[in-house]
Amino acid sequence: MDMAKILVVVDWKPIQRRLLKEVTNYGIAAYQLWQVQKLRQHIREEYLDYWEATASDGGIGRPVDAIICPVAPYAAPPHGKNSYTNYSTVWNALDYPAATFRMTTVNSTLDGKELPDGFYDDFEKTFMKCTAPEIFKDAPVSLQLAGRTQKKEAVIKMTEIVDVALAAAK
Repeated sequence: MDMAKILVVVDWKPIQRRLLKEVTNYGIAAYQLWQVQKLRQHIREEYLDYWEATASDGGIGRPVDAIICPVAPYAAPPHGKNSYTNYSTVWNALDYPAATFRMTTVNSTLDGKELPDGFYDDFEKTFMKCTAPEIFKDAPVSLQLAGRTQKKEAVIKMTEIVDVALAAAK
């Protein structure tokens, strides 16, 4: 697998909205479960089509081998405090293997708490107001590498390659 084949993609949020709106906190009947599974299969086909279409976008004539993207919109939170899993649940829903790797750690001096002038939405505003550098001090800042279904070993090897490249760049 060559490093030129790793692509960064950030548009994964629609899958959670489409699947989770079908399920309530009270469980669902068997027929509803079948419908959710049917929807999941349709979404998996859409993602596969999108993945295959990267063959014409990448300039090398074949689909990307992996996608590198964030694990979360923040550094690793204290245990029990992770409240936003959309960045990783997409791969579970699609049945795509993914592996996380550490990029760096939070540096309280460099990563000061200067709030931006504007926020994307209320979630970002609420989140930014509670991310004190002292809480995240030395916490890992990680990314994840996701691959195609049935390619777990390839994902592990590509993650090792990325990890070695990151170590060499330090």
